[in-house]
Amino acid sequence: MQPPSVRLGHVSLRVRELDRSRTFYGNLFGFEELDSGSTAGCARLGLKDPDGPPADAVIVLTRGLPAGAELLGVDHFGFEVRTAQDVDRVYSQARAMHAQATQPRVHEGQWQTFIFDPDGYKVGVFTTDANRPSAPSRFATSERGAHAAHGEG
Repeated sequence: MQPPSVRLGHVSLRVRELDRSRTFYGNLFGFEELDSGSTAGCARLGLKDPDGPPADAVIVLTRGLPAGAELLGVDHFGFEVRTAQDVDRVYSQARAMHAQATQPRVHEGQWQTFIFDPDGYKVGVFTTDANRPSAPSRFATSERGAHAAHGEG
């Protein structure tokens, strides 16, 4: 029996500061608030593709993670972009926002970077574009500690 056709419905993240996370995902990836009357302490953000359905990707942000609490249950989630230049552009923008990020590189056959959001969630940005660089980049020395702390070698 064939499995049903599915797509990721949403990713739900517990965050410390709702506005900070809303701004991060809006500015870096273009997410927009889906419900103007969101439930108190919660925001539904969507990524809209002009050629696709109303919300191609949804992130639900819920306030309520107490200071000092460990983040459990989410290793990372990823956004696929069209080109290696898009990966590089998102990386540069994340660094300009003072977010921790891995230098773009080839990993598991994809050109990608990992960016850490304000609450420490790991967000992958990758492409399977055939025109991606073929040799992995080296991490900048100043970033090695951040990568090791997040299991990135």
